Amino acid sequence: MALYNITRSDITAENIRRVFFSCEGRLNRRRYIERFLAVSILALVFALAFYYIVISTTGDKTLAMGVTASVSVLETAAVYTLVVRRLHDLGYGKTIGVVYLIYGLGQSVAGRFLEGLEPDSAPVVAYELVCLAAMVFQLCLMALRGVQGDNQYGKDPLARGAA
Repeated sequence: MALYNITRSDITAENIRRVFFSCEGRLNRRRYIERFLAVSILALVFALAFYYIVISTTGDKTLAMGVTASVSVLETAAVYTLVVRRLHDLGYGKTIGVVYLIYGLGQSVAGRFLEGLEPDSAPVVAYELVCLAAMVFQLCLMALRGVQGDNQYGKDPLARGAA
């Protein structure tokens, strides 16, 4: 199921789970980029919409931030599974993906603790370097070609007939 050719019968809970919340198998570059962008854009739209709805109905900024944090956790889980399957395509296991998951879950929490600090303080600079490393990691996942042929994580996603 490619994102650019979705039919109504493709939108089932099982297909969504398999495409966005499964660590099984491999994911080629194109599908990784498509799904990564889809998750990121949808999470942004939902977070903004929920934030606006909660603020306009209750006026409670803390509640609105909590609701958007829930969207962020779901986004992190979906991106983590995409990262793991992309790592599988490159021939790596879940260990690097777990490090990325810890980064993803810690990113929003760390941002809250760093809000009051000076921009050039050591913790803020360290946080920015970690964010930069995560961006470089994502670019590598998008640019590196996967292992040709089958590997221990599954069939080659570019082979004819592969899902």
